[in-house]
Amino acid sequence: MKRRKQLFGGPEDDRGAALLMVLVVVTVIALAGAAMLSFSDTSIRTTVALRDQGAMAYAADGAGQVAVAELTGGTYPNKCATVAGDPLPLGNGTAAFYASPQSGATALNAYVSCAPDTTTSTGPVVSSANKPDNAILTVGDDTGLGTPLAGQSYSGKPVIIGNGNVISNSSINASGTLAVTGTGATVKAALPAPKGCIGTFSSAACLPGAGTVSTPPYPAPTTPVNLALAPVCPSTYAAFRPGLYNTASLTSYLNGTCGKKKVVWFSPGTYYFDFTGTWTAPARLVGGTPTDSNNKLITGLDPAVGSTLTQLSLLNPASAGACANPRDDVAAGVMFVFGGSSKISMGTSTVEICATYSATNVPIAIYGPTAAFPVSGVTDQTVCKADSCALFGTPAASGKADFHIQGLTYAPNARIRLTLKNSPGQVFNWGLVLRSFSLTTSGSSPGGSVVQLPANSTGGTTPYSIMYLNVWVCPKSGVACDHSGSPQLLAKVQVTGSPATATVLSWSAQR
Repeated sequence: MKRRKQLFGGPEDDRGAALLMVLVVVTVIALAGAAMLSFSDTSIRTTVALRDQGAMAYAADGAGQVAVAELTGGTYPNKCATVAGDPLPLGNGTAAFYASPQSGATALNAYVSCAPDTTTSTGPVVSSANKPDNAILTVGDDTGLGTPLAGQSYSGKPVIIGNGNVISNSSINASGTLAVTGTGATVKAALPAPKGCIGTFSSAACLPGAGTVSTPPYPAPTTPVNLALAPVCPSTYAAFRPGLYNTASLTSYLNGTCGKKKVVWFSPGTYYFDFTGTWTAPARLVGGTPTDSNNKLITGLDPAVGSTLTQLSLLNPASAGACANPRDDVAAGVMFVFGGSSKISMGTSTVEICATYSATNVPIAIYGPTAAFPVSGVTDQTVCKADSCALFGTPAASGKADFHIQGLTYAPNARIRLTLKNSPGQVFNWGLVLRSFSLTTSGSSPGGSVVQLPANSTGGTTPYSIMYLNVWVCPKSGVACDHSGSPQLLAKVQVTGSPATATVLSWSAQR
C-alpha cells in the first residue's frame, strides 16, 4: 500500500518578519527625515528672507540718512523744491548703494523722492540783517554829475523805486516824477534847496539839506585772484568759469567767439574783471545756478564739460527767473567784481545775475573794489564822474536791454547810466550803492520798480521747511528703482536755517 506525501511541512516559522520591521522603521525614519528636511528648508528660506528683509531695511535706512545729509548740506536735487518730488537715485548697475556682508546676498540700490509741505514751508529769510538800508544810495559829492535819478518819463509814467529810501550825498533831479514805495520810505539829498531836490516827487517828498551818509562797509570777496580757465563753448551755449578776466581774456574770451554764443552761462563763483575797454554783453547772459521755467534748479552742469551744456536749453525763457534768486533759494550764485576802468555795455542784451544768499550778510551781485579792497591782483575801481566811464551803460539810441540784477550792486566809485526806451524791463533788486546813478525812461517801458529792495519775510526770523521723504529699494541694476509701488521707508524732516540743520520728525519703516 502506497503512502501519500504530506502536503504541508513542519510547524510554521517567522522568516521574513524582520524585513517587514525594517521596512516600517525605514519608512518612519524617511518620513521623519523628510519632515526635518522640510523644516530645515523652511528655516533656511525664512533666514534668507529675513536676511534680505533686513538688508532692504538697512538700505532704506541708509538711503534716508543720505537724503537727510543732502538736505542739510543744501545739495539735495533742486533743494527738494517741487511738490512733484525731486528724485535722488542712489547706486547704479556698476556700484551698488548697499552690499550686504553675507555671501550671496543681493546687492541693492535705492531711490528717494522728496516733496515739501507747501502749507508750512517758507523760503530764505529776508530781514534787516541781509538787506541794505536804502534802495538807492549815491555817495559822490560831484554836484553836476552826482544826479542819482533823472527820470525822463515821456510816456507819463513815474520812475518807481520799490520798498526803500532814495538817498544822495549830492542832489536828486527827478526830471519826470519820482515815486518811492514802502512804509516809511524817504527821499533825501545832502545839498540844500533849491539844488538838492529838483523835479516832481510823489508818495514821499524830497528833503533837501539832509546831510551826507557814510559809505556802508559791505564785506569784500576774499576768493584768491587766479586767471580764469578758458570757457567751454560747444554748439550754441558757453560756460565761463570763475577767476580773473584781464585785457587778453576780454579779447579772446568775452569779445571772442565764446562770448557771442546764444546763451553765455557764468557758473557759480567769483569773477574778477580788470581790463581796458568795454565788454559788450552777449545776447543772453545768466550768472549763478540756472533754473528752468518751473523754478527748478538745472543740475548736472559741469562748466568744464561741454556735453553737459545742452541742458541749458531748459533755461527759463523769461528774462527773469533763469537763475536761483537769493530771495527764493540758497543755491550758489555769482559775484562780478569790476576793477580799474572795466565796464560793460548792455546794448540789447538779456542779462540776469544772481548773487549767493546769506542769512546774515547782504548778497552782493556787483562789486567795485575801493582802497580798502583786501584781495591782491585786482586794481581799485576807477572813480567815474562822466557817462563815458559808466560801469553799466545802455546806448541812448536803443536802450532796450533787459536785465535783472538779483543782489546788491555795490560800487562806491562807479557811475551807472541807463536809458530805457521801450525796454521790456530793467530791474536792480537788493538796491544800489554807487557814486552816481542816472536813469532815463521813455516810450512803452514798464511802469514797475526799476530799483527795489525785497520785502521782509513773514512768519518769523528762521526759515524752515517740512520735507517728506519716500524711499524705495531694489536689486542693483543700471536703471533707477521702480518707485510706482509702496516705499520701504517714510520720513518727515524739518530743515531750518542757512546753513541748514535737519530735524527728523518721523521715521517709519514699511513692512
